[in-house]
This record gives sequence, structure tokens and C-alpha cells, in this order.
Amino acid sequence: MDMIKVGVIGAGYIGCVHLEELSRIGGVKVKRVIDVNDKLAKRAAANYNIELSSTDFRDVLNDPEIDVIHNCTPNKFHFEITRRL
Repeated sequence: MDMIKVGVIGAGYIGCVHLEELSRIGGVKVKRVIDVNDKLAKRAAANYNIELSSTDFRDVLNDPEIDVIHNCTPNKFHFEITRRL
């Protein structure tokens, strides 16, 4: 079975909730985590053994290996990100 590769945009409270739950699901690998706060992104990547982190959400959108995106940003940013999918 192929791993489902996930990108998570937002590493604040709800992003970490998603990352914790994703870590408990077999067959899922979070490949990339994004946050405008580089420290949050790097901390989340280290805590959940994620290979890539950055501050630009387009890095997730432009990664052809990512199958699923979790938009964990504050609601006011959802439309801007989601419309680009």
C-alpha cells in the first residue's frame, strides 16, 4: 500500500492537533508543514519527524508528491489558500 502524503498549512494550536492525529493513522506520512512563523514550523517538523518545513504555503500547493492538504490556518486565511488548489 502506498503512503498517503500530507501537507499541513498552519502549525499553531489546531495544526498541532491535526499533526498529532495524523501521526496515529497508519499509511499516512506528513511530508511538509508550513507556518508563517518559521520557529513554529521547524518545531512541528522536529516534534513529528516531518522532513520539510517552510513559511510559504505555496510550497505545499506546488509539491506534486502531496496527496492531501490540511488547511489549519485561521479562518480568515482559508479562502486565499483554498482557492489556489
